[in-house]
Amino acid sequence: MKSKMKFLSWMFIASLFVVFNTSCSDDDDDKKDNTDYAKVMAGDYTGTVSVPAITAMGIPAQTIEEVDLAVDYVEFNNVKLSLDPLIISEMMSIPAVNCACTVSKNGVSGSTEVSIPVLGDTPVEVSGSMENLKITIKVTPPGSPIQVPLTVTYSGEKLTE
Repeated sequence: MKSKMKFLSWMFIASLFVVFNTSCSDDDDDKKDNTDYAKVMAGDYTGTVSVPAITAMGIPAQTIEEVDLAVDYVEFNNVKLSLDPLIISEMMSIPAVNCACTVSKNGVSGSTEVSIPVLGDTPVEVSGSMENLKITIKVTPPGSPIQVPLTVTYSGEKLTE
């Protein structure tokens, strides 16, 4: 009888252990984020581009108004970003930038090349945040009087969904 009671006591304790140590999938800390941020970001934007001074070329800092940006959905968390050409001065312009980018909750990033007259193919890096769409475009012309990358910042508002 004693051994039966001991056995039942251990079974009861074991069942309590199982009940109180069960977890739900809601309790997992490493939830996978299945949000398609590309769908959230996709749309047409209008905004401004801030251009720093390029002292080596005598170009003052400036803001270019009403610059259009299109963000086209490609697939899950991937977009195509298309920025209008930027005329910075008579001596300097950046042609339209079309860049395949990845998107996450942390922002957008990608790289491409544009062909700038006189300079040739020039690497372009795109990065930014989705909050109030701020995108930094870093243009690094090889062999130009610009010794550091030209970094222009686009700030815009979404026009369409």
